[in-house]
Amino acid sequence: MSPNDPDRKKKALRIFLESVLLQELGAQLVHDPSFPNMVDAVQGQMQADSQMAAAADELSELLVAGATRK
Repeated sequence: MSPNDPDRKKKALRIFLESVLLQELGAQLVHDPSFPNMVDAVQGQMQADSQMAAAADELSELLVAGATRK
């Protein structure tokens, strides 16, 4: 991901969510055509709740900050 990408935080959070969901629900889910829709739904639910959205924003900040520390 480019450091100049304006959607960098959102993309980092999505990759994290995909990883967690695959770990919890099974890696075979990556081949399910409805998996991206499920990730969209989870991310949407997180953004719909103000406390969860704030926590997700903090997490995405940490994710992109960690990528720049290498």
